[in-house]
Amino acid sequence: MPEYQAAIDAILSGRGLGPRFRIARKEFAVELSPAGIPPLFSAFVDVYLRRALALARRFELTADEAGLDRTIETIQQALAEEAVMGLVQYAVLLFLTHHPEARTKIKIKPLEMRQPELVLPSSPLLRSLGAAAGGQFPPRAAAGAMPPDGLSFWREDPLINEHHEHWHLVYPTSLDPLPPIGAKGYPIGDRHGELFFYMHQQMLARYNAERLALGMKQVAPFATEPLTEAKFKAPIRQGYDPGPLKLWDGEKPYLFSSRPAGAAISDLTLDESATKGPNWPKVRPGAKLSRQSDFGNYLFDAAASGAYKLVSGTTVTADNLGNTTEANVNAVDFANVAQPANHPLYGNFHNDGHIHFMLYNNVAPYCVMAATTTAIRDPVFFQWHKLVDNVYFTHQQTLPPYDFSKGPEVTIRKHAAPGGKAASIDIILALEDQLPASIDNHKFGSRAYNQKATEAFGGAEWNTDYSNGTAYAQTREPIGTTDILFTEMKTRKINLEQDGDTPAHETVEYLSHDDFYYFIRLQNERETEQTVAVRIFLAPESEVADRRVWIEMDRFAARLKGLEQLVIFRPADQSSVVRKPALRPVDLTDEDGATREREAQAWCDCGWPYTVLLPRGTKDGMEFRLLVMCSSGDDLIMPDHPECCTSISYCGLQNLEYPDKTAMGYPFDRPFQKSIPETMHSFNNWASRTIRIACRSL
Repeated sequence: MPEYQAAIDAILSGRGLGPRFRIARKEFAVELSPAGIPPLFSAFVDVYLRRALALARRFELTADEAGLDRTIETIQQALAEEAVMGLVQYAVLLFLTHHPEARTKIKIKPLEMRQPELVLPSSPLLRSLGAAAGGQFPPRAAAGAMPPDGLSFWREDPLINEHHEHWHLVYPTSLDPLPPIGAKGYPIGDRHGELFFYMHQQMLARYNAERLALGMKQVAPFATEPLTEAKFKAPIRQGYDPGPLKLWDGEKPYLFSSRPAGAAISDLTLDESATKGPNWPKVRPGAKLSRQSDFGNYLFDAAASGAYKLVSGTTVTADNLGNTTEANVNAVDFANVAQPANHPLYGNFHNDGHIHFMLYNNVAPYCVMAATTTAIRDPVFFQWHKLVDNVYFTHQQTLPPYDFSKGPEVTIRKHAAPGGKAASIDIILALEDQLPASIDNHKFGSRAYNQKATEAFGGAEWNTDYSNGTAYAQTREPIGTTDILFTEMKTRKINLEQDGDTPAHETVEYLSHDDFYYFIRLQNERETEQTVAVRIFLAPESEVADRRVWIEMDRFAARLKGLEQLVIFRPADQSSVVRKPALRPVDLTDEDGATREREAQAWCDCGWPYTVLLPRGTKDGMEFRLLVMCSSGDDLIMPDHPECCTSISYCGLQNLEYPDKTAMGYPFDRPFQKSIPETMHSFNNWASRTIRIACRSL
């Protein structure tokens, strides 16, 4: 309803209880002493998150008992009472994410609309323009240069940052109230720990594809095992300056600090109790780096041995290891008591890492690693998560290889290509501008159109190679195919509205790609019907032997009749990886009205942005390996109702079990008996082809 939406928009944008949108830059001073800076909410801080969850629960009860009108009043009351900046806003986001009525009646506006100054680019040009306009920014540390690495466009992409924020809203590390521990632990999302590992591993794989395209190596971990205090205190080569980045709450801004190149993290010593924040050394189990490194080593030992030696009788699984590494309330050493007594054996390793980076020098304001909306802007995020992922990888390396000989009786044809590359006549790609607007008077996008399009690649054309050429529908409309996919760097404006009634805009650069479509041919070798799970992955051609680089592109079920030669037409925007509906550049406007796709809100808001489904590639076309493999259809069970969200890969299903019985990342979640290229070549239900991805604007 409009009145609810307007009230929530005001709260989430920082207008709070005040009559004005925001105070003008010239009316606030940012040269505050540390004692005058209020604490900032962080979802990585247990004491803050538990308070936000308690507030969200209060909002839910009020909504159930007295309706949304009274809930808005309760939220406004909480805003007037809360000293921690952003805490009430986060509680509102949790409420809107998890409360059924609120989720259907009130939309969480995109991050760049509700907090546009959290997505500003960090470029020096922008800062100089801001200073010329009278803006004031936090003091910047002088030591250490911060040379650009060419990846800011990706790390600072507003939609990628919003994805990270939203994932942590869907999967918080705690809940309120905490019920007694049952046989399955606390209900914070099915396979939460495994999904924590997998989603962040996929972010790393995508980031590494961008690094390789620029001639860099894959990201190195923050430290290597065995972990030591000295390794944790080593200078961090690459710094990060967020520029004018700020969060607004109640007409007041919180401006993030920079971390200069060559700086190092240290023991937590900051006491913010005078401003109603934490006394950090007393509330974090890993406050001392010597202890934090011990916790990391204990996790690596558990991952390698398969047993938690400090918790007798508990066998390591991907899920409980993820829970314990994150850490959340299903960690093996969670005792439902206050920090630092909680997580006493394996620590709060991942979360404490974020806190050490946000307070590297124990001086407020915090650095961007504090917030889920900004953390991935800092290159150290990926170094830290590579270390966290190494815990996951260590566990995976102890698992026995799969026996792929028991796969479904389905054939996807392939053959070797020169230079160790691969080809398959059954994996066909088409760009949207290669598809006719209609086929036999059926419009593009209709079910009948899709069926007519697949007929061009079946029947008498089943054995024709359409890797790059033209096929024809039965009514002779041409369908072009391609061996190269295209990306493009684009720009768009965001509306800052930062100086009272004076509109202000800023331009952000972002990656997008041409719409593309799969035509996949599958031969059922059985005389009886069968259902298979079709899994599509992508990896840089130079790295195909490394199972950690494979990027999940899609996952869906397909039913084949006995001995059927099936052609599947699959639009990329239907990917199980991306949020739904998919947002294209035409949907990304600076107007609050936006488009139908942007106004839609569902559980599918949790998912990878469609604009960055593809890596950027290179100017001349970077080679990638596109893999299609089929596994048993019994593994992938999707609820059969029209409102079912299909953005399952990184987000699962709302209040339901994760719909895929296989391990997340299957088949790349453990070592292979043979090399990955040999495996792809050995089994009929696997096929791959080498393609290129080219960026037009480089």
